[in-house]
Amino acid sequence: MIDQLYIKWRSFDSKADPTYNQTVSDWFIGWRSYLKHTEIQFPDIYGGISFSATMRDGCKCARFKMIDYDKHPLRWKTVLIPVTREQCDLIFAEACRMADFKLQTGSLLETLTPALDQFGVCYYGPNALKYDLIGLLSFTTRWTIIRPHSKWAWCSEICLAVAKKGLILDLAHVIPDKHHPQSGHELIKRQFGKAA
Repeated sequence: MIDQLYIKWRSFDSKADPTYNQTVSDWFIGWRSYLKHTEIQFPDIYGGISFSATMRDGCKCARFKMIDYDKHPLRWKTVLIPVTREQCDLIFAEACRMADFKLQTGSLLETLTPALDQFGVCYYGPNALKYDLIGLLSFTTRWTIIRPHSKWAWCSEICLAVAKKGLILDLAHVIPDKHHPQSGHELIKRQFGKAA
């Protein structure tokens, strides 16, 4: 029998850790969301690698990254999302598509092995979905003249989009580009309700 798999919905709470220095983008996003960033962390069968879109790390796009969440535990709120292996595979495949991350021949873990020991290194391809900085203004400012880009995404939007791919029955009603990190976290917590 296979153990229950969980995807971890990770939300960055910059104010929960007094040692964290707020950035300009934290302040800007803080107009609407006390949570500043969203990551999806895959189960151990995927090496525990995380996926999101970010302006940090120099990539400005969808990317995979190993993150040491235990280094600053106060900064991360976590919700466990129970998934089947098939759901997890669908979500991971969609994340790979968005990050333009091509799996090499061999097993998934063989492909990811170089990443698993390197915290802080980002993995993405040249055609990774770009980060939607302009669209981010659509939720931080409430200016109706600014619209999200149809082919770019910000962190909570991209995480909801990939989760929706494997959890279509649970998230069919969700429109990813209508959510910022806080509303995305609250939606996932309501829907799955198992905090880590």
